[in-house]
Amino acid sequence: NSNLNATDVLHLATAWQNKCNIIITRDEFFIKEASKILKQEKVWKTFKILNPKRALYLLRKVQK
Repeated sequence: NSNLNATDVLHLATAWQNKCNIIITRDEFFIKEASKILKQEKVWKTFKILNPKRALYLLRKVQK
């Protein structure tokens, strides 16, 4: 059960099935709702949905 629309569900499912680690988007509603699903499914530690600013921060942190 979620409030995601059909296109958001397709994006999330496609990324998840193809073992993506990060989805980067400015859609704060998608981030919030999809994150709930990932936490519920216990995959939040390996698959994140982030806004560009947060993604850039994490990528820079990994480079160090």
